[in-house]
This record gives sequence, structure tokens and C-alpha cells, in this order.
Amino acid sequence: MHNIGGYFELEQPKAPIWQQPELHRLASGRACLTAILQHLKPKQAYVPHYCCDSVLAPFRELAIELHFYSIDQQFNPRSLPQLEPQAVLLWINYFGICSDFKTQLTASYHPEQLIIDDTHNLFGFEPSPYYSFSSLRKYFGIPDGALLCAPSASVAATPAPARQTQHLELRAAGQVQQGYSFYQAHEQRFDCAIAEMHPLSQQLMRQVDMLAVYQSRLRNFHLLHQRLGKYNQLDIPSHPVSPFCYPLLTEDAIDRTALSQQGLFIPSLWADVETRRPETPATERHLAQHLLALPIDHRYSIVQMTVLADAVEQLLQTE
Repeated sequence: MHNIGGYFELEQPKAPIWQQPELHRLASGRACLTAILQHLKPKQAYVPHYCCDSVLAPFRELAIELHFYSIDQQFNPRSLPQLEPQAVLLWINYFGICSDFKTQLTASYHPEQLIIDDTHNLFGFEPSPYYSFSSLRKYFGIPDGALLCAPSASVAATPAPARQTQHLELRAAGQVQQGYSFYQAHEQRFDCAIAEMHPLSQQLMRQVDMLAVYQSRLRNFHLLHQRLGKYNQLDIPSHPVSPFCYPLLTEDAIDRTALSQQGLFIPSLWADVETRRPETPATERHLAQHLLALPIDHRYSIVQMTVLADAVEQLLQTE
């Protein structure tokens, strides 16, 4: 019996999401996805056209037959496939703004036929009956780190390999350009091996004020939406739970080079979509070409977000 009311018990600090015991702390999202696939052992998988090549790597390494499905401009599947007994569906919570669709998915599929890629949804990520994973290294300056929810799987991860940190050290010293090649080399070293999250990454994460990070990200998201929402072709939720970035989709492509010349570096998500398959639908090609994933990191102040919004708006008004 659980008592309600009465006098208080001793206060216990709540563990942040990355320390919750129900979750496995692995090196990368690819490691998490590989662990899921090794447990579920599907023969077929339905994956979206709009994704990066690293998401597909575990399927290909395990020789799982791939079928691609289309999404609409709001990132929802155009139709949900009927799955054979040994098939799974990979769904991506794009930019952390698609969480409302998760309810429909979980009502449509058995827990062992649905894999949820919550890489962009760290602050909305939690243990559930479904196989899912999220990222830490895409949010923080750490060598590696991802979270795996595998309800009934036994995950045997190898000890964390040595990780390079030159890019982090150079950036901390203000040498951003000099560190970029080290960053690229570091990213290339990640593979599908099921390895533990490095102890250094865990030590660094213990220093993070997760609530402050979350509040800063929400503030920055809303600032960009207030400034740029009128140009956005996407139907952005007014109160997303855990936005990864501010996704801005415009009719015409914005010149990223013009932004980088101002010290504003916006990633392309994802160039592989255009070259991977000749039958990639027009919507996915349009997203890959035109969508700007504007950063809303906790590193940035209101002043910096205003500078970013000013620069983007100026380009929109001159094109």
C-alpha cells in the first residue's frame, strides 16, 4: 500500500535522464540501434527516406532487408505499412517536434515491431515499453554518449574504447577552425560496435545542470520561432516538449555559405538523402535541400539568438 499525505520523508535527488537505471549508457546511437536489432532479429525493416546514412549502417551490417517509406512535409509517414511477423518499423522523432505522433504509432504496432529514434528528443526521452534510443553527444561537448531503452533485452556492451578529445580541447581554447578537422576525424571513428559510454563522458555529464540547459533551449527555440515563424513552411508546435533545434523550411534555399561567412554554421540535414536513391521522393529532396536546422543550444544567449535571427531574416528578405 502506498501512503498519501502525512509527514514528509527524507528528500532524495532525482537522477537525471541519462543516469536512470532502466537505461543503458552506450557510445552512440548506432551502438544502441545495433543492440536493438541484434535482440529483435528482424529480417525486414521499414525506414524513412529522410535520414542520414549512419542510421542505415546497423541494418546493412546485419544484412536486414530495407524498405523505404515516405513522409509528408510535417514529418509524419504518408501511410503506415502493414508489417510481416519478422519486420520492424524505424520511426524518427524529427527535431524533437513530432512527439504527438508517437501515440498513434504505439497504438498501431507491437512493442517488438517498433523502434523509436529519439536522438532529437533527449529531454522528452524516458523509459517505456518500446525499443528506443537518444543521444547525449549531439547535445553536449563530450567524447561520446547515447541512451538505450531496451525493455526486455540483455545488452552486453564492450568496455569503452579510447576517444580522441583534441577537437574539444581546441574549441575550449577558442581555436574552433583548427579543431574542426579533429572533430571530423573523431566522428569518422564511430561504428556499430556495442560499446559502453566512456567514463570521461559520464564524468563530464555529472557537471551539467540539465534543468538550466533545458530552459535555455526552450527559450532560444521560442525566440527564433517568434522571429522566423512567419517564413516557415512547417507547422511548428507552439509548445514542443523537447526541441533539438529550430527547423526552418523556406520556399527557396538559403545560402549557408553567406551565413558561415558571418560565423554562423548551420548543418545540412541530410545531403545523403539526395544521392542515396534515385527514387527518393520530392518532399524528402526538398527537405534535404532547403531545411535549416538552426541551433538553439544552451551555449547561446538571447543576444546571440537575435544575431542569428537577424542574419537569416536579412537573407530571406533579399532573396
